[in-house]
Amino acid sequence: MEKRKGLRRILEALADLVWPKGSHCLVCGDPRRASAESGLCPSCEAALMAERVPASACHRCLSNTYHSKGCPFCAAGGLKGIDQAFAPFRYRPNSRQLVISVKFRSNDEAVPYLARWMAQSLWDRDFDLIIPVPLHQKRLKERGVNQAAVLSKAVSALTGIPCADDLLIRVRETRPQAGLDRQKRAGNVRGAFEAVPGGALKGKRVLIVDDVRTTGATASACAKALRDAGCEKVCLLTACCTSGSRGRRFRQSK
Repeated sequence: MEKRKGLRRILEALADLVWPKGSHCLVCGDPRRASAESGLCPSCEAALMAERVPASACHRCLSNTYHSKGCPFCAAGGLKGIDQAFAPFRYRPNSRQLVISVKFRSNDEAVPYLARWMAQSLWDRDFDLIIPVPLHQKRLKERGVNQAAVLSKAVSALTGIPCADDLLIRVRETRPQAGLDRQKRAGNVRGAFEAVPGGALKGKRVLIVDDVRTTGATASACAKALRDAGCEKVCLLTACCTSGSRGRRFRQSK
């Protein structure tokens, strides 16, 4: 087993010499066909473009709408406290892979790529601050990086909107949201966030940034803390969002 691992490392090192890391496709890892401009191979780029949020999505929350019935997610009180949501992609296989790359730092080059698309989807830029969804200190220590903060800083650099990652804190450790239904997700993060006291957020127009929006429970919990601190406007920007009114996530095939 150790010999196989050693051989694999040698082969990977040789591949990096022939095809530098920057030439690998950000989604599938193909070292030969990645575009220098997009960082994706042609097939992955086409697949990712098919995962764009459609123009028919709800103008406010980006969930699917159903003709004359409107948006069931908004009708059910989804994204409470959020004025407007923005996102370039649906949460599907290719966008999911890019998010995973950012979350676990397997490919830092995915950050500017996602940030560029996120900035392009932001048709309203009337904000005073960008605030990333914070991680609890224990989770941050385990993971080593807060993907929301990394994306926030990249979007800030592209838009010129200042990023403040110290005005909203997670005061309570919560269990992972994955696997929980909408009601349990809301309960899991209720009261988990607090804005730093002192009046720094009073009257501010804030853009919350995260990697993925599913049920919107985390964003709404953050929005409540920011509203309680006096924020005038609170919107949400994510790299991906789910399409269903119940926040159903993409299920990876086995």
